[in-house]
Amino acid sequence: MEAIARLIREWSPSVLVVGLPCHMNGDEHELSDRCRRFAVKLQRRFGLDVRLVDERLTSRAAAQSLSAAGVHGRDQSEMLDQVAAMHILETYFSARDESA
Repeated sequence: MEAIARLIREWSPSVLVVGLPCHMNGDEHELSDRCRRFAVKLQRRFGLDVRLVDERLTSRAAAQSLSAAGVHGRDQSEMLDQVAAMHILETYFSARDESA
């Protein structure tokens, strides 16, 4: 939480985005409850709006993005979570723009 607090102080976000794992059929994943509890902790601790975003297929999209950038196989492992997080944020911003 302290690392998150430092980032919040540095970046001053108005919203925090947390990926919500779901199965392909839309059912929640066994980790979904854990992510929801984490989102509540963030909201309570930092007083910011926290949005949950379906993260289905983000790891696959990340792997495809990395492959397109010439990063393949084991070389992807170091960056996969970071690029998947980028895809989660893109999903959030796309949904927000569509509802505006």
